Amino acid sequence: MSHIFQLKPNLDLLEQYGYEFIPALEVEDIYTTESRLELERKFRAVLKKHGIEDHYETLFYISLIGSIDASTKYYYAYDAYLSAKRTKQLAALLNTLKHTDNKRIQKLTLQTLSGQEVLDDKILIAWIGEVLSLAMINKGHSTLGDAVFKLIKNPPSATNQSIELNYEAIGKLANARLIKPYKLRTKLISDFLLRIRQYIQEQTAIKKSTDVRFSDSQMKLLYDIGSVLGWINDDAIESEPKDYMYSLLKSQSER
Repeated sequence: MSHIFQLKPNLDLLEQYGYEFIPALEVEDIYTTESRLELERKFRAVLKKHGIEDHYETLFYISLIGSIDASTKYYYAYDAYLSAKRTKQLAALLNTLKHTDNKRIQKLTLQTLSGQEVLDDKILIAWIGEVLSLAMINKGHSTLGDAVFKLIKNPPSATNQSIELNYEAIGKLANARLIKPYKLRTKLISDFLLRIRQYIQEQTAIKKSTDVRFSDSQMKLLYDIGSVLGWINDDAIESEPKDYMYSLLKSQSER
């Protein structure tokens, strides 16, 4: 369950900066009235600290919208990454178990919480490969979904449930390079904070001079906003907040 935020932002400013107004704004990570009130209190405290509390309704609204959008994009990207990782690992296992040359598996190591077990019986390893292939052919698609569809020649249908493994695709996917989603997360944080910075620069007294890209005061404010919204982990940041934000936003704004 999510909780509902009912803010009263300046509608003219929302239109100016390209935000849609949603009277009842749902935030999936906020589950209770208490957590909503706590986030509202923290965000108001941040704006009060920086002397722009009068922008609370509009700035909180666009910050929530940006955070929700970034969270949604990251969720789908992470889900896609897990699917791609599953496909790669399955392809690698199928590819290795199939080989009859020097890539044939000599042993399997199973890691457990208390240690590890090593399987080095060649007959057992060959049997595992056969069982895996049969499982893929018979009902793998019902369990693994997309991971299987990328590794077979003929997708199953209502009239034909028999499938054939595509070892050309398996070989390619076994060696595919995966891009971890944390890189996208960094971009998503930067993108929505840069949009907030534009509002701050144009609508508040926290401005930068013409000879610099960002001001220290803007960087400190954006850091606090990112922290309150859960995108920045204070304990993991070793540099000064303004320096961390400058490095983060500079690298993204130059792309």
